[in-house]
Order: sequence, then structure tokens, then C-alpha cells
Amino acid sequence: MADQKTPAADPFTAWRDWLGQAERQLNSFFNNVMGSDQYARSMGQFNDFSMNMQKSMNETMGRYFSSLNLPTREDFAALGQRLASIEARLGTREGKPGDAAEAAAAAAPTMPRPPRTRQPAPAKGKGN
Repeated sequence: MADQKTPAADPFTAWRDWLGQAERQLNSFFNNVMGSDQYARSMGQFNDFSMNMQKSMNETMGRYFSSLNLPTREDFAALGQRLASIEARLGTREGKPGDAAEAAAAAAPTMPRPPRTRQPAPAKGKGN
């Protein structure tokens, strides 16, 4: 009977239990904190601060690029819009690729073919 081995206890069971319990406690704590009006106000203030900081950085970088005579993101965006409008206008003028060839063929006057004046060569070996 001493030969029977007892199942070894999992050394990580206590760790998993502690981790699960700690996670539940932290979740309940942060749910209470995020549900408060003070948290909502502070997040709103943080978002306002972040947006104002981003706006001032964009303006500062725009002035910096302007002083170095470099294009800004807005310049590239405006160029892209202008290019898109030019391509759209060209697309309406060109129409479909097959339409241009058909229109040219229809517009060209049908000219009669020149008369055939060259005579075929006489067959060799006949009558000689």
C-alpha cells in the first residue's frame, strides 16, 4: 500500500486561483472608477487637451514646412483632389476606350478605293 502514489498537486493551482481573484477585484474596482462623473470629466478634459495639442502641433509644423518651402499634408491633399477632378473631366471627354475608335470611323468619310491598274503576271509555262 505504500507503493501507491498519490496524485501530485499542481504547483500552479494556487497561482491561477490568486490571479483569477486579483483580476476580479481589479475589474470591479475599475468598473466603479470608470462609472463615476469625475472620471468622465477628467477623460473629457484629457481629450480636449489632446486635441488642442494636436492642433497646435499641426499649425507649428505647417509654419515650419512653409519656412523651409516644403509641402505640407494639406498641400498634398489639395493636389490629390485637383488631380482627381482632372482625371474625372478627362474620363468624361474620352468616354469608353472603344467609343473613340468607333467615333473616328463614323466621322471619316467613306472614300472609294483607288482603281486597280496593275495586271497580274502571266502564268509561266502556258502556251510557250
